[in-house]
Parts: sequence; structure tokens; C-alpha cells
Amino acid sequence: MATEKRKKKVTSETKETIFNCTFCEQPKSLTEMVVLTTFFPPIVACQDCEKNLF
Repeated sequence: MATEKRKKKVTSETKETIFNCTFCEQPKSLTEMVVLTTFFPPIVACQDCEKNLF
């Protein structure tokens, strides 16, 4: 029993990280978020709001 190998359960599913945009308050995935370093402290916003700000 001690020498038997146990199979590890491998899942290929990963959960997507969701954040709320500071400006539009809509939930967006992490890949759609950007850091606006022109402000102090830096603000995290979605790419759509970044385009509208600048």
C-alpha cells in the first residue's frame, strides 16, 4: 500500500480573475485591466476607460 503511486487529479480549468473598474464599475477580467501611472497613487482601470480618459 505504501509503495502504490497515487494519481494526482489534474484540472486544466483555471478560474478567471474578475475586478471592478474604478471608473465604470463594470466587472472586467484581469487581462482587460491596465494601471494608470499618470495619477498618484496609480489607479487600475479597464482599457475602455483608459481610452476615454486620454
